[in-house]
Amino acid sequence: MAMNDNEKTSVIMTCDIVRDLMPLVADGVASEDSERAVARHLQTCRECRELWDKTQASQPPVPAPFSSAEEKKILTYLRRRYALFGALLIMIGASAGVMMIDSQLQFHNFILMPLIGALGYLCFKRKALLLPVAVFLMCVVVKPVLYTLSGEDEEMFGEALWGYAAYGEILAVLVLIGIAIAVLLHYAFRKE
Repeated sequence: MAMNDNEKTSVIMTCDIVRDLMPLVADGVASEDSERAVARHLQTCRECRELWDKTQASQPPVPAPFSSAEEKKILTYLRRRYALFGALLIMIGASAGVMMIDSQLQFHNFILMPLIGALGYLCFKRKALLLPVAVFLMCVVVKPVLYTLSGEDEEMFGEALWGYAAYGEILAVLVLIGIAIAVLLHYAFRKE
């Protein structure tokens, strides 16, 4: 049942009720009626007014909100950190995937490379399309260099190079699949 204005003003506000409402009024979460009732009571009650003044003086000042320029600076800093961390994870993951080519763990790349592609899209959006090229080049350039440094038979180097190129193509396709999945999920869950 709603009260009319005459009934609202006839409610007696005791000191206990006002003291219970003071923190709500101070925080700005009390209703307008409560704020008016507390203000009316503070005009007539010296003890409650002194308590109100004392609590208001002891509260720490509210910090000023960030300016638009400061917000942009903070967001830019956070985006750079996010991109740097993402790039580090991508490099570690891609390097691990390329190193697993000659081992029994090579089939883990069917999970690892799409994850690298998805992470690349999350961090770099369209620039993530450079990741398949980078993974392919890692397979064609870095892996053969490691092959020759390991002291393997040099006559087998040509065959190994073609094999690494084939693996590089497969890994590049897996990275592209990860990017495609991330793009589709981004499209499906975007805010409209």
